[in-house]
Amino acid sequence: MIKLETIKSKYLTLKIINKICILKDSHWKFGMLSQKKWFKRNTKNSDMHNLLFYKEILIGYTSLKKRYFYENKIKNNYLLFDTLVINQKYRNFKMANILMDYNNFIIKKFNFCSFLLCDKELIKFYKKYQWKNVKGKIKIFPTNKKFRYKKILTYNVQPNRFDKKSLLINI
Repeated sequence: MIKLETIKSKYLTLKIINKICILKDSHWKFGMLSQKKWFKRNTKNSDMHNLLFYKEILIGYTSLKKRYFYENKIKNNYLLFDTLVINQKYRNFKMANILMDYNNFIIKKFNFCSFLLCDKELIKFYKKYQWKNVKGKIKIFPTNKKFRYKKILTYNVQPNRFDKKSLLINI
């Protein structure tokens, strides 16, 4: 009954995009038009969308976006972990556990490290899934975007890799 699927943006159907926008709007209530505009503006063809279905209902969604960062002036690829949302009716059924384990599996499968930006209140949740705080000096670009996030976490990296290093992260 539960189905997990990863689809690149260029292969998403309009029907799936609408389901994603409806699910996102159930949590971030900006309206469907705004959700569709955001999706079109912020999604690239190579981005991966992890979808959690129960029967035919989309109940969980995460986006993993292939981006790059500079570590001491050396360019590296990474996956930006973006937009984790679970349908409110299914939140007490450990669906976030299933989706987070799947996200971690995909990150490891493609052998990338991953970054996510989050509020302090969510750090404990992500640490349950082996995400770690980044302790280096970090700058995020492009700087024209407004960020309210206070913490950057990473997954699938060697211990202490970014400690005391300068990182420039493209999002």
